Order: sequence, then structure tokens, then C-alpha cells
Amino acid sequence: MKPAKKVAFGGICTALAVVILLFSTVLPTMEYSIPAIAGLMLVPLVAEFGIRYALLSWGAASILGLLLVPNREAAVLFVCFFGIYPILKAKLETQHNPVLEWIGKFLIFNACVLVSYWLLIWVLGMGELMAELSAFTYGPLLLLLLGNVVFGLYDLAMSRLITLYFRRIHPHL
Repeated sequence: MKPAKKVAFGGICTALAVVILLFSTVLPTMEYSIPAIAGLMLVPLVAEFGIRYALLSWGAASILGLLLVPNREAAVLFVCFFGIYPILKAKLETQHNPVLEWIGKFLIFNACVLVSYWLLIWVLGMGELMAELSAFTYGPLLLLLLGNVVFGLYDLAMSRLITLYFRRIHPHL
């Protein structure tokens, strides 16, 4: 494929990711699932053109998301985890040891979640998040534990969507 077509395809994926992120303003109760859906827009880039083009698209979508999306939590979650995860997933799944693969995935998830909330609370000044999380003694720990369960399901769902993509869409491109 010609470089211009690759750039155009990357631009379309970037624009779709940003538009989906903008829905977090209209649907504030979905501020965790909207960035996850936006991150799926990078899967075709990884599949068709590799990690380099996907990283460029993630960078552009991240900058545009931080500038344009009023819901800061959704934008930061996309930047720190959901946008980069499809790219990291492709790299991690080249491992020949599934146990090491899952350990790596969960380590990345937990590190990204901690960095995301640190940025939201201390850098962006959203201290009300800390008050909400610490309302219960074990609130943050329970939230992280439940997040790991949901992440495992998200990873499995993403794997199935990638398989579906390669069976149905990839042959036509």
C-alpha cells in the first residue's frame, strides 16, 4: 500500500478514536468504557501497518483527546492505557509463554492505572477523585481488584474482536 494511503487510514483511525472520546462528554456514565472503545480503533492500524503507524495514531489521538475532550478522566485513561494497550498487546502476544504474557499484561494494566490516577489527582488537580476513592477503608484496593477482573475480560473480548477482524475485514483490505 502506498504511504499516502497508510497516512490516510491512520488519520481516519485517529479521527474515529477522538470522536468516540468526545462521546464521554455526552455519556458521562461511560467514562471507562468509551476510552476502551476508542482504543479499539487502533487495532486495524496494528494489524495492517504495524506498530509504528499505530504509535503515531495513538500519539495524535492522545494530544487531540487531551486538547478537545472535556472529560479529563476519559482522556487520561485513553492516553495512559486504553490507547496504547492494543499496541502493547500485539507486542506481548509474540511471547511463547502464555503465563509470562498474562503476567506482563496485568503488570502493565496495574502500572497504567496507578499512573493514570496519579496524573488525575496530583497533576490535573482532581482531588475529588481521591475523596471518592477513600470513602471506604479498602475502596481503592477493591476498585483495583475489580479493575483487574474487568481487564481480563476486556483482553479476552479484544482478542475475539481481533480474530473477527482478521476473518471478516482483513481479507477485503
